[in-house]
Amino acid sequence: MNGSTAGRARATLYRLLAEFLAEPTEDLFRRLARGEAQAELHQVLTALDLPQRPQMQVMAEVPDTPHALWQAHWDAFSRPVGPRVVPVESTYRRWSDEPGGNAPIAGSKGYLMSDHALHVQELYRLCGLQVPAGYEAMPDHLTLELEFMALLCEKGSPADQLRFLQDHLDWLDGLAADARAHGIPLFYRAIIDLAAAVVRRDADRLAAEG
Repeated sequence: MNGSTAGRARATLYRLLAEFLAEPTEDLFRRLARGEAQAELHQVLTALDLPQRPQMQVMAEVPDTPHALWQAHWDAFSRPVGPRVVPVESTYRRWSDEPGGNAPIAGSKGYLMSDHALHVQELYRLCGLQVPAGYEAMPDHLTLELEFMALLCEKGSPADQLRFLQDHLDWLDGLAADARAHGIPLFYRAIIDLAAAVVRRDADRLAAEG
């Protein structure tokens, strides 16, 4: 596979992961119910010589109605009480790493709009992108970061791609550990596990090639 073909395949993979983690649509449910989305994922993982993670077998256990899929997404990421995870980079980072920062929460984690969020928001701006409605307080939501990584696979240099993986996507192992610890719905646990594995493998490959 040449460089441009691999870049397109990697872009497809990151976009699929972003789509799986976004609030589900009727179209996504139909593609999952017919096995089309799973087949596309298997195809791109095979093309990139990435391991078919055992967790991806759970993709065969897609909730059986659109509402059930939406409910699983709500239970995994949005429910106001009970176990859930927050797939937003800022919540896994110190709020600020500025030397001498005196904000009471500067060294704390778990808050939105950290320095990392401001940085990724600036990266979007420099690329002519706007944060979608509903994400204004979390430009570093995992769905948006995966979509941006897909764009970098198509248009950015390998150095840009590696920098973004290292600067903004190296927190996914923590998210995956929390997803397991909190027992979020198995479908979304599997997708997070896969995303974490893809990011690790991609960063290692880019670093080795650089």
